[in-house]
Amino acid sequence: MEKYLNLVRAQAEVSPFRRFPMAACIVCKGEVISCESNHLKTHPLQAKYASKPDRIHLHAEIACLVRARWPKESIVVGANMYIGRLLKNGDWGCSKPCPGCFAALDHSGIGSVTYYSLDNKWETIEL
Repeated sequence: MEKYLNLVRAQAEVSPFRRFPMAACIVCKGEVISCESNHLKTHPLQAKYASKPDRIHLHAEIACLVRARWPKESIVVGANMYIGRLLKNGDWGCSKPCPGCFAALDHSGIGSVTYYSLDNKWETIEL
């Protein structure tokens, strides 16, 4: 897991969304399929799954799915997504997906999601 969290950290460090730098990586059978950070731009999938109309900037989870060519391809089915958010001091911050991203992940067929919780630990949930 540490290897994938290092990828998430590296991607979050280059996020253009500096207030809340987040990143996500999709891993299936040990192979990294996609890594992306959140963006200031938007995307039709983000608008579709946005929990609020003002939250249409591209979230890391949706960006990662788009990079993996979902919904055109089903390579994410059964995969794990690792999600991380960096605090200004470099520590991990809560990175639990918003309701809209959870819905997109569920529809995509992602098998599980690993994120940093409010309890300051990594949690994995099965979808």
